Amino acid sequence: MYAQRNCPFVYKVTAIEKVVDGDTVDVVIDLGFDVRVSQRVRLLGIDTPESRTRDLEEKQFGLLSKKKLKQWCLKAVESEKDDIELELRCEEADSRGKFGRVLAEIWVTEDGHATNVNKWMCDEGYAVPYVGQNKADVEALHLQNREKVRHEL
Repeated sequence: MYAQRNCPFVYKVTAIEKVVDGDTVDVVIDLGFDVRVSQRVRLLGIDTPESRTRDLEEKQFGLLSKKKLKQWCLKAVESEKDDIELELRCEEADSRGKFGRVLAEIWVTEDGHATNVNKWMCDEGYAVPYVGQNKADVEALHLQNREKVRHEL
């Protein structure tokens, strides 16, 4: 089960440049006063199947996870509704992982209802909870998720 984090640092996302895979996205962050910065973001606390791999079965599920993340992100930034917002919530002001990516939860707020996309990805079977352990340690969870979402392929 995904453990929601205490993420007091909130940043508004104004554009999606690219959804890299199911747990990584390139975004434009609005820092205020017309200052914007492009950053690569790693979704905090989750792991998704790889979409760039020689394992064709894993690749199918990785592409499905990527598709679901993309749907959430595009819903927020391409909507004509004024009340949909996409934001990053971070544990620290400059929260970065070992590859220099911003570590954050992605939240989409629509009609006053906020959804933690990281948690949603885990709940729906597109990701597994991940806190830096070895990939082999989460493999069984990934295999369980495959059965949960296989009908979508």
